[in-house]
Amino acid sequence: NPSNGKLVIELYNRQDLQQQFANVSPICIEALEQQAKNGKFQAKLSGTNITGQKVSYNLHGTYQYLLTIPVVKHPVRKGEVITKENVTTIEISEHKLTKDTVLQEKTLVGQIARNSIASHQPVSQSQVSGALLTQKNHPVTLQYENEGILIKVYGKALNDASNGELVRVRNSKSGTIVEGIAIGPNLVRVGE
Repeated sequence: NPSNGKLVIELYNRQDLQQQFANVSPICIEALEQQAKNGKFQAKLSGTNITGQKVSYNLHGTYQYLLTIPVVKHPVRKGEVITKENVTTIEISEHKLTKDTVLQEKTLVGQIARNSIASHQPVSQSQVSGALLTQKNHPVTLQYENEGILIKVYGKALNDASNGELVRVRNSKSGTIVEGIAIGPNLVRVGE
């Protein structure tokens, strides 16, 4: 069912099937059983040959969905930006992917590696983050807005964060630690 992939089927005893069904038309699938865990299937085929005799065959084989996913061409170190030039695609069985595997190139390009990423291997969402808006130990502006009143104070980010991520900030004057959301370069929204 994946829209960016293909279904690959391997038949067991293919020659027997070709011999037995060489002059059968139409061929009907009477029963089909799939085993999703190991990618095996079996089907009961039937039809009528040119002499009018009904024939049936138990077909066995394997199936897998191959998806085309983006990967990096060369290893990427923690903190490096993934560029379009360093992205290629591979075909891989759907069974080898995790729920958070990056499936589209546009989701991967421009991201920052949270840890090292091996070449030609699936990349998970947890391995990358968007461009950093705040960096640990760098100055940030805390912004609070309510009913048209805007209050800004300054502090130091206690962690790196991308757009929409939580940032802990130490207020420069009071030393109080507050939490907010990264909304722009070195800008953190608090309150609400």
